[in-house]
Amino acid sequence: IDFFEKLMTDPKANCTVQSCAIDILGWSLERQGDFEGAKKIFDNLHDIKNWSTVGVFENVSGSGFNKDAGPVLLPWTYNKFTNKTGATVQWYDIPTARNDHWWDMTYLYDVSDAIVYTQTFISSEEDKEVLLMTGVSGSVKIWLNDLLVASESDERNTDEDVYTYRVRLQKGVNRLLLQLGSSEIKKNNFLVRIADTAGNLVKDLKSTSAFQPYAKAAPYEIKQAPFFAETYFEKEVARQPDNFINQVLLLSVYNHNEKKYEAHKVLAKLKEMAPLSTLVAGKAIETAKIDDNIVEETKEKEFIKTNDPESLLGIGLRYVDAFAKENWDEATSIIDKRDSLYGESVTSEIERINILSKKKDFEKVGAEINTAYDKYPDNEKIVELKYQKLLQQNKDFHKSRPILDKFLKDHYSVNIIDIIVSADLKTGDKNEAIDLLQKDIYNDPIAVVKYLQLVNICYEIHQFSNAMDWVKAALKQCPYNGYVYYMQGMVYCAQKDIINGKEMMKKAVYYSPTYYQAREKLRLLENKKSLFDLFKQNDVTRLYKD
Repeated sequence: IDFFEKLMTDPKANCTVQSCAIDILGWSLERQGDFEGAKKIFDNLHDIKNWSTVGVFENVSGSGFNKDAGPVLLPWTYNKFTNKTGATVQWYDIPTARNDHWWDMTYLYDVSDAIVYTQTFISSEEDKEVLLMTGVSGSVKIWLNDLLVASESDERNTDEDVYTYRVRLQKGVNRLLLQLGSSEIKKNNFLVRIADTAGNLVKDLKSTSAFQPYAKAAPYEIKQAPFFAETYFEKEVARQPDNFINQVLLLSVYNHNEKKYEAHKVLAKLKEMAPLSTLVAGKAIETAKIDDNIVEETKEKEFIKTNDPESLLGIGLRYVDAFAKENWDEATSIIDKRDSLYGESVTSEIERINILSKKKDFEKVGAEINTAYDKYPDNEKIVELKYQKLLQQNKDFHKSRPILDKFLKDHYSVNIIDIIVSADLKTGDKNEAIDLLQKDIYNDPIAVVKYLQLVNICYEIHQFSNAMDWVKAALKQCPYNGYVYYMQGMVYCAQKDIINGKEMMKKAVYYSPTYYQAREKLRLLENKKSLFDLFKQNDVTRLYKD
């Protein structure tokens, strides 16, 4: 922690390195449950805020990357567009980013085969050259004042500032527009920052999601700045081509930012330099996973198991094989070998418990869980196993729960909170489940799934006014989600407001045409027969007997 706190403000570290330290510190505080402290840390990222969005548009196999869906030249809120399901959509404000300041479209849309647009309007007191620094998951195009400044069709998961361009801010208002594409990957998010030409973050830029008149930019040469870490190790490798460590570190940088072609070139060189290296084989596995190349990944794993079976990686792979074959004695022997070579670990404890559970040796399972909890009381998985053991003994959630509450005092865990919420619902303590979820939403306000969980609970206990409040909160996050309208329709129906209930079901079907539960409910509200009632009803038992 001390190291990263120093690095966060180290004048010898550039703003990207400082940001990596900020991320690690922020996530560390979140894991401890200190969300207020984490938010203060993440505020040091000084990213561009206040975005609006419109989507989603078709992008099967990346086909939408070079299509004009309309938003590029139509920035006004009242502009209407036709999305991929044929529904009419408009620009709307994104209420909030993730706590780590990344703007994540996966919370707002179904990003499968999708193109999404986001825009903001930035004020500048003068004309000036700046560095526009962007990180994304997916493909990306960027326009500044309607001038295309970036076009990256490869879908990559990058960190902060990987795509950096020298651009011109105009005095007055500047429209910044991003097109984000996901097809091969399931993520769709971004973070944008602006620095001066020396690389110092500009921290006082004002932005708004509301449309502001702006002047279109006259064409000028756009220069992309190379990513500093890649440049550094590329130079080192060019200077000392036989330096093994620099080659490995360059490969690590390429893999980190998913530069697949470049990674494979370095990997080929490393294979020449050290064909028997387990380290290189491990890096090859990493590269193959980024490529979704199962064949190459399997080949490298088999090589490690054969060539270096007692390496930490080799032992782990052999354990997976033994467990899959249900060879419990061999699996246990492999764990013992790893512990003797590399020391005991929480991984070994969890694997021993898994083996004993599979062998149905429940007396030893209990003893092993107790041992593991004494050693690793801060491990989430061990805490969950201890809780399940106590619950099995006590048959009483309230007697078993203190172990979970103790963990949550110094840690944050979505899984542990979900266990308590689920138990509260089963034991009838639904108001406490609501309180827990509300606290969780306060900590993570972009998690729409929690809003909908609350809608369902409030609906079940007939707190229809609260259920409607949470539906409306969800609609601010994702106003074009059919399921949210379905839940709103269900709440209206529960309040005997059939007219509005029917309208919401129509919206649910309109925005999510394949959501057949909403279609079925709409038919009922319109006094139509269930679709399945239109088919001949067969007595299956009679058919079988005959």
